[in-house]
Amino acid sequence: MKRNRRAFLVNLGTEIRRRRTDRKWTQARLADNSDITQKYLCEIEAGKRNPSVDCIRRICDSLEIELAGLFREVKP
Repeated sequence: MKRNRRAFLVNLGTEIRRRRTDRKWTQARLADNSDITQKYLCEIEAGKRNPSVDCIRRICDSLEIELAGLFREVKP
């Protein structure tokens, strides 16, 4: 089970990074817009953190994407 959770977090972080770089945003810009630290965002994108749903929602709001749309793209 831990392996699946780790894979999910890595895939989530990869998708957030892809969405951010598609907009040509820095980590600092997305972190600031999402009211989180750049270090925390870096760890999310690296799959090292398990962010709360509220944190993911704020990231989605900043990127102007649907929460469900982000999760659809994340492979377990």
